[in-house]
Amino acid sequence: MWHDIGIELKPTGKHNFEAALTPSLNNNQPGVYRLYKSVRLEGEKQKIWLMTEFVLN
Repeated sequence: MWHDIGIELKPTGKHNFEAALTPSLNNNQPGVYRLYKSVRLEGEKQKIWLMTEFVLN
């Protein structure tokens, strides 16, 4: 969970962020995970889904 901070992404841009996973809340096992986020593009009425994969070693 995170607060929506209004990150602006240009058409060919990217934004990196780091997150600390708290093992005491969830015993995250090594593997490939997906993160989904619903967003609304500027000037659009409907939201779309963005997805990324990451690896925990």
